[in-house]
Amino acid sequence: MKIFLKWFWKLWIGLVLILNILGLIGASLNGDSVLDIVNYLQETYSPFNVWTHTLNLILLAPAFVAYRWENRLQHRGEQGVIKGD
Repeated sequence: MKIFLKWFWKLWIGLVLILNILGLIGASLNGDSVLDIVNYLQETYSPFNVWTHTLNLILLAPAFVAYRWENRLQHRGEQGVIKGD
């Protein structure tokens, strides 16, 4: 279970990063000029754009839960608390 959780959260974070990068590539392909692209990137990833950061946190939530779960299993395994493994 620990191995699955480790791979799951790493893969999930990678997929969220790829999704963000694909969004940047799509914005650059659809932009009319470099200035339009830069303005779009500044608006999207601005610290004041709470919407984008909230959605990224929601997307990363399953990875965070899996990471915490893996650490909890590892910690319990080191203490000898897990039974039946």
